[in-house]
Amino acid sequence: MQTPPLLLGVAILFWGWHSGLIMAALPLALVAEGSRWIRLRWEFSALDYQRIWNGCLLLLLASVVFAVGYSRSLLDSANTSDDGGRDAREAASQAARWALLFFQWQPLVFAPFAVAVLLGGQPLLPVRVFSWLARRRKDEAEDPPGFGRTVAAIPGYVALVLFAACTTNHRSLGVFVAILGFIGWGLWACRSRRTPLWLWLALLLVCGLLGFGVQTGLSQLQRFVANLDSILTQKLSGSQVNPSESRTTIGSIGRLKGSGTIVLKVTSTNEISGALVRQASYDSFLVSTWRTERSHSNSLWRPIVDEQRPGSWSLVHHVLRPEDRRLRLMQFTKGRNMLLALPNGSVALEDLPVDYLSKNGMGCVRAADPPELLDFGVLYTMGSTLDDRPTDRDLMIPKGERETIESIARRLRLSEVAREEQKMVFAVLLDYFSRNFEYSTYLEGAVDPQRSHLADFLLNRRKGHCEYFATATCLLLRAAGVPARYAVGYAVSEKEGESHYVVRDRHAHAWCLVWSPADRRWVDFDTTPPSWGGHELARSSKWETLGDLGFRFKMEYAQWRAGKSELSRYSIYVLSVVLVGFFLKMFLSARRQSKSLAEGTGSSGFGRPGLDSEFYLVERYLARQGAGRRSDETLLGWLARLRRESTQDTRALANLVDLHYRLRFDPLGLDASNRARLKQEADLLLATLREGGKR
Repeated sequence: MQTPPLLLGVAILFWGWHSGLIMAALPLALVAEGSRWIRLRWEFSALDYQRIWNGCLLLLLASVVFAVGYSRSLLDSANTSDDGGRDAREAASQAARWALLFFQWQPLVFAPFAVAVLLGGQPLLPVRVFSWLARRRKDEAEDPPGFGRTVAAIPGYVALVLFAACTTNHRSLGVFVAILGFIGWGLWACRSRRTPLWLWLALLLVCGLLGFGVQTGLSQLQRFVANLDSILTQKLSGSQVNPSESRTTIGSIGRLKGSGTIVLKVTSTNEISGALVRQASYDSFLVSTWRTERSHSNSLWRPIVDEQRPGSWSLVHHVLRPEDRRLRLMQFTKGRNMLLALPNGSVALEDLPVDYLSKNGMGCVRAADPPELLDFGVLYTMGSTLDDRPTDRDLMIPKGERETIESIARRLRLSEVAREEQKMVFAVLLDYFSRNFEYSTYLEGAVDPQRSHLADFLLNRRKGHCEYFATATCLLLRAAGVPARYAVGYAVSEKEGESHYVVRDRHAHAWCLVWSPADRRWVDFDTTPPSWGGHELARSSKWETLGDLGFRFKMEYAQWRAGKSELSRYSIYVLSVVLVGFFLKMFLSARRQSKSLAEGTGSSGFGRPGLDSEFYLVERYLARQGAGRRSDETLLGWLARLRRESTQDTRALANLVDLHYRLRFDPLGLDASNRARLKQEADLLLATLREGGKR
């Protein structure tokens, strides 16, 4: 296939105009079209073309390393910049453009090879120039039919130029029509003259419309896959915590189930086993639901202003002290508004890449539109709190629970103890629950209709899970005049290596927040029996290790997408080494092969049986005499045609075809005697044909 005049030059100019590389496209277009009138031609051998092609592949590798490496350096410099988030977004945009330039550079990368073909006067090149496998053949004369085929290089280069022009992201109908015009221009020269012009144009238009429909469908599919990818990456077990309401399972019959899915990873320089990280807290209880009224001032969200450094957020005003502690949290996000799980006393967050952060008076911290994986640091102290001061709602006891709660509070003398010293109330309640109650995730049987579920827990069953203990403790503290709130989050109890902790879905926990007038802050108070951790551990699945591997894979994938994974930092260098090693091995193999062929010791080495059959020599000779096999003919069909059209005896050729078939396709192949017979009969037939040709 030959390219029509001016097609290549106009395509190059079209690419240069769209990609902004018009100054590079102009001389290349002049050389491309000027080669039609320049009589000077360079004499290139197949080996010369092969070397030029290999050089272009090395240029391709260099462009990969440069585009990806430069994009990576832009992002790294933005992450360490102190100029704010705007510079980071601009750097990310520039990095994306540089990565896209890799595709737009391809006409320049392969320009040396295209110029060599144009000025070499050989539009058709053997496959061995491009194919490493084809180069393993001895020489062109020894190749069987099909392995000596040629490739039209310039039409392929035109297609590459048009592809590069399409990567500029100009999504207009005019660009699509232009590309369709280039395709029609190139196909016009090789159209069938028997096809009417109107039919050919109609088919081209139909194909163009189908292509436009496929392009539109692929764009929609791309958006769907991108959204699905985000959903799959963000997927976590458990429900999203609602900052306004927490529906407990108090009163539910059956077993409370919690999976072993990892939801948090915690890294700390100090011992934090048993620590609590909170997502939300509530001040009103009714039947089985804790909530915070949205109209109340505690529910109002207030923006948190980040510090000068990108990703640094000051939750409360705080002066650093030696006793301050730090930990690092890693968690997958869920939804557009994510409640962060933070330890009580958090004062600042570091390396948190979100655009908007807010908090409310109940100690909730919410990140808007967070990335799929959060990996950030937390500074916390024992002398601070995010929550507002207590209100009357923190002393309310629902009417349906008041009688039971007040009777137990009187029996334990909680009010008198609280007036003497508030901390003594904690000791009384801890002793009360540890002596008289046990932890259980299973509830069976019906509840006395005259009692509430919480009253049944306190007076009858005396066993339950953390939601029972936290709710009962909050209400008993309120009966003693101590402000208390209900908190939900996770317990950090499972250690994984030095200074590393794993928080699973089954570690979800509920406890109390108690106001301390002396410290002027809210403190954690948990009366759930410590044995609850052992109960949850006993329920772990034997497949949990596989789930942990899945979490690790998702984490690495999300970090790779965010450019933070160690794999992503070094993968380009590993890939470069692998590619260089591959090309080096290919060059050394080609050199050894050339040397062995020159010495006459090489072999075809192609690996498939029968490709060294002497029958191919006979077939080539007949092809040169005008009796060759057509591309659509089988060997048997070829023999039948020769019998009809030739006056010569074809029995010797038929015997040779039979032996060749057995050598090529019989699983047993040919034994030594028949293999020698094939060579002998081929040589004899070839000699006979040559002798007949001389006459």
